[in-house]
Amino acid sequence: MVERIQLRRTKGWRMPGNTVRVCRPTLWGNPFIHEDHSQAVSAFRCLLQGGTQTFSMGPGQLQFAPGAHPNTLLWAWSDWARSNMHTLRGKNLACWCRLGEPCHADVLLQVANTPTLDK
Repeated sequence: MVERIQLRRTKGWRMPGNTVRVCRPTLWGNPFIHEDHSQAVSAFRCLLQGGTQTFSMGPGQLQFAPGAHPNTLLWAWSDWARSNMHTLRGKNLACWCRLGEPCHADVLLQVANTPTLDK
């Protein structure tokens, strides 16, 4: 059973085996932030779907996160992500989001472990 792992800075904490880091500075990171974290997760889900997407951006709305991997904002990122999604299948995913709160890693877990995934 795969799960989302919360990254920690606690002395002695180690990332479990079979776990991929998907936090913001990685290519799998969510480039969006919003006061309502679920809005940023929804935007990530839309971005992952590909195609032409429009987002309402600005103060009080979605914003690009400082420290996001620059390639997540390129038009071809969603194609890259979908073609490499198989590399996440069967792996735990680690992010800084608190467990029980919305997180883009949950979206990645769902998509990567969908039985109909081609690769």
